[in-house]
Amino acid sequence: MNILIVSATHSESEKITSHRFDHHLVHVEVTGIGMTNTAYHLTKILSKGTFDLVLNIGICGSYGRSRPIGDVVHVIEEIFSEIGATDADGNFLDLKKMGFKHFTKDGKEYYNRILNPNKLSDFFDYYPNNVKEVRSVTVNTVNGDARRIESIKSLYDPHVENMEGGAVACVCLQEGIPFFEFRSISNYVEPRDTLQWNIPLASVNIQHFMIEFLSHLK
Repeated sequence: MNILIVSATHSESEKITSHRFDHHLVHVEVTGIGMTNTAYHLTKILSKGTFDLVLNIGICGSYGRSRPIGDVVHVIEEIFSEIGATDADGNFLDLKKMGFKHFTKDGKEYYNRILNPNKLSDFFDYYPNNVKEVRSVTVNTVNGDARRIESIKSLYDPHVENMEGGAVACVCLQEGIPFFEFRSISNYVEPRDTLQWNIPLASVNIQHFMIEFLSHLK
């Protein structure tokens, strides 16, 4: 297989080099932070080559403290939590409530949510039991305000948040390329206090996980 690994920053993938692994060819690319950078650069990369699988890796913030900082999670659903409108009372209206589709693929309409239809067992012969499947919101603004955090939780009940996953899912799904997303927790989504974060630990852990996980490719 021809496999593409994408991360938002160099520090999230620098330990993984582009290489041939058994009969697989692994490419590593950095897209830049945020949905716009990711959508542009990923689309450009895919236009220049043919890939059988895309693996999106990086860090994330966790809603709740049930898992420690540094833990790796498997994102199976991405939610665009900010695409929509607000009414006169300040209530959020998602795309479905507004009557607009995000996109249509194979006759299915997508709005703010993308549930990954791909199965890991089709590509890997092993799945670590300690890696939790989670639901994530993709955001333009990392949430550090208590009122905003509570609003997101009440609307979507997410486990984690990140800034690129929805864009990768959107591009890959429309291009018909299987994809998976793994992230390591760098912080808790709480009133902002970066002294409690550990981005270096999360960045190292997600790479160690992915290097090991690649050895289980079918």
